[in-house]
Amino acid sequence: MRRKVIDLHVHLFPDNFSSKAVKALEGKYGMRFIAEPTVEGLKRFMGQNDIEISVVQPVATSKGQVSVINDWIVDLVKRNKEIKAFGAYYPGTKNVADMLSRLKQNGVNGIKLHPYFQDFYPDDKSMFDFYEHIIIEDMWILFHAGYEAENFLRLREKYPELKMILAHLGGYKSWDKTEKYLVGKDLYFDVSHTFGFMPEEKIKKIIESHGPEKIVFGSDFPLSASGETLNRFMEMDLKKEYKDMVLYSNAKNNILIL
Repeated sequence: MRRKVIDLHVHLFPDNFSSKAVKALEGKYGMRFIAEPTVEGLKRFMGQNDIEISVVQPVATSKGQVSVINDWIVDLVKRNKEIKAFGAYYPGTKNVADMLSRLKQNGVNGIKLHPYFQDFYPDDKSMFDFYEHIIIEDMWILFHAGYEAENFLRLREKYPELKMILAHLGGYKSWDKTEKYLVGKDLYFDVSHTFGFMPEEKIKKIIESHGPEKIVFGSDFPLSASGETLNRFMEMDLKKEYKDMVLYSNAKNNILIL
């Protein structure tokens, strides 16, 4: 039987902005891309890897970008049945309740936040009003996670009902802190940007210790590691039922509006 895959962590840009965005990100942050981050490029990647649904995770780097990105996201998911998305938010953006309600009504069930790019800590008091609106709408947040494990733990304790997914198994290149502070807590991890950056035995240990029912697959398309993430995950010494949860059922049953 063909495997089913939901890729919960991909990046796209509008076609007329894609090349400019790639150039800026490669120049400023030293990122490397394996493909053009466009709808066509993503669909090609999905076909090559038998991915059924991809979920776009946009990042707003200013308040002024939020409404533009979210308009594009709503249109994107309407036009492409195999593409879902989270919405964008930037700290301090106004009219949060209306923004979240519109997104939810259009099948967008979460927001992507990037504390490093957006210059905040996850447990900053200035973010509390936003989190409370997210809770009211019963939506998810996918956080880029780096060295903020203790901040995420304090946020979890402050808002136990907040639906949180932490990218990169809880903290890119900070997995000892993930194990110390976050493994076993009531939140999700994705596996993006872990293979090739940490020992696979440690990936397996975190998945099994945290609980495979709280792990989702993410490739981080089109960043350089994304092309091998699915193959490396499939080759892991994990029970098939665990792989099925991570690849498909956790996202389908608990996170997305399908």
